[in-house]
Amino acid sequence: MNEIGSNTGKRLSAAVRWILERPLFVVLIAHSLFSIGIWNARDGYGEETSPVIYATMVLQGQRSDPSLYVNLIALTLRYLTADPVGALTFVKYLSSLLATIALCLTLNCFTPLLRRSGIMFACFVWIASSLNAPFLQSSSLSLFTFAIMLLGVNCLLRSESLPGLVGFYVLGVAAALMRPEYYLPVVLVSLPVAGVLIYRVSSAVESRYGLARYWSCGLALLLFVGGGVAIMRNPPAALEKKLASIDQYALFGFGQCYADFYRRSHPEEIFDPMTEYETILNRNFGEPESLVSAIKNNPGEALNYFFRNTAGNLFHYFPRAMFARFRDQSEEVDKRFSRLVHSFYFLAGVALAFRLFQRRVIFSGLIQKLKAGLARPRSLTRKLLLLLVLVSTSSVAIIMLVGTPRYFLPWVPLFYLGVAYSADALFSLFRMVRFEAWLLPVAGLFYCRPNYLKPRPNYEMDAVQQVGVHVRDRPRIAAWWADPNVALGFGGNAVAVNSSDGINQADIENGHIDILMVDGNLRGTRTWTSQKEFFGSFEEQPEKYGFKKLVDHPSGRFDVYYRPDDQ
Repeated sequence: MNEIGSNTGKRLSAAVRWILERPLFVVLIAHSLFSIGIWNARDGYGEETSPVIYATMVLQGQRSDPSLYVNLIALTLRYLTADPVGALTFVKYLSSLLATIALCLTLNCFTPLLRRSGIMFACFVWIASSLNAPFLQSSSLSLFTFAIMLLGVNCLLRSESLPGLVGFYVLGVAAALMRPEYYLPVVLVSLPVAGVLIYRVSSAVESRYGLARYWSCGLALLLFVGGGVAIMRNPPAALEKKLASIDQYALFGFGQCYADFYRRSHPEEIFDPMTEYETILNRNFGEPESLVSAIKNNPGEALNYFFRNTAGNLFHYFPRAMFARFRDQSEEVDKRFSRLVHSFYFLAGVALAFRLFQRRVIFSGLIQKLKAGLARPRSLTRKLLLLLVLVSTSSVAIIMLVGTPRYFLPWVPLFYLGVAYSADALFSLFRMVRFEAWLLPVAGLFYCRPNYLKPRPNYEMDAVQQVGVHVRDRPRIAAWWADPNVALGFGGNAVAVNSSDGINQADIENGHIDILMVDGNLRGTRTWTSQKEFFGSFEEQPEKYGFKKLVDHPSGRFDVYYRPDDQ
């Protein structure tokens, strides 16, 4: 019996070692465990409006789209479910899974520095983080794009060769076609690649024709600068259109975020910064036609905003984004969970500082080590530099935009590399390495225990569909932001009237509005406050204006009013 028990123990230990030697396999199990009940996470779809509309147009053959994300939604709508909300739930799950795989593969590139246990632990933390949990992502586009870009960076981390470079460019350009800011790391990687290419060509020219290398490099630099100046002075029509589109997008983002910043500084002014930002933007920046003209019109206010916004993003929103945890449970459990997590981070930080001090990383010729590392292919220094290039993606957002968690996604590989290294240091400091085969499953259950177990109906979309059968075909839906209800509730077969378009008393009285959805966002706009007396009367007696209020079906944070088709 003792021999049988001994053999069983050896087999069990061998099986545990086999599993621990395959971190990606363990991480996939942990992610699947965390995502049990994922179909209950049906919420937060506001920003998916345009991708769903574009995907529908792709399916109808009305357009082709270069975005992988739009085509993924289109494939899901065609082959998995015709319900847009269900399709987006699946896409959220897939984006989270893809980002987890990309992070695990990236951390695996640092295995000479880290044990696999540290990598797996960091991935457990990531799976349950607020940046990755599908429920908290109002749009999975940013997470999906980040995953594609990180897979591209992973190609270079694994192999600084032509196949690795091709993989980086294919995935990098695919990411940039979804989110334009990802052109920045593609450009930054292209600069040293171009430099190496010019250097090698100049060496070949020198050996064959005897032309000094510096003359060849100087000529190449002159051609590059001259060509760039010529293109900027007289850009092709396609490039000029693209630059104009990016400039207007930047002005739009700056206008909304500055208005939000201004409203927090002037709470006495009532307006919605997302839909009524133009008044503040025009008043303080002289009706700008572009972002550059806005800065020129009032450089002092622009610098004041950029400085204070950057400080707020780095010292307030960044820690909140990185250290926030997510569990679909009660507030009390969340607080206990958060305290435990922060206690671990404190201990891991102490262990990390102790390890760095032991190895004299800070004090023993750091500059010389960095220079030597840059000269060696696939060195730790060059790998860290690639992750810093990815961080550059969020540089403009941190300066110009109000902090939103998705803007900090490019920081994730560096941050979780630090988490992995800290966990490794903690295990070593307290001599817990021999227990990692037991500690890791406990950590996995602690972070990745099943989530989304409680059903969560999407009251907003359900309410829209509930009243949809009582109104005329292709109804006009009025709300603070009605586009999501049009795209997801009616599959695009409706007309959106947003508060920025103007929701007027005359339109309601004359039957030009079929569904009115009222929430706190709409009540906080100038559109509402300027007609407060009318809207007060409307909410008290909707029948007076030919409307009914939805009362026999839950509608979440909205009060839903509809005009029956027989009116």
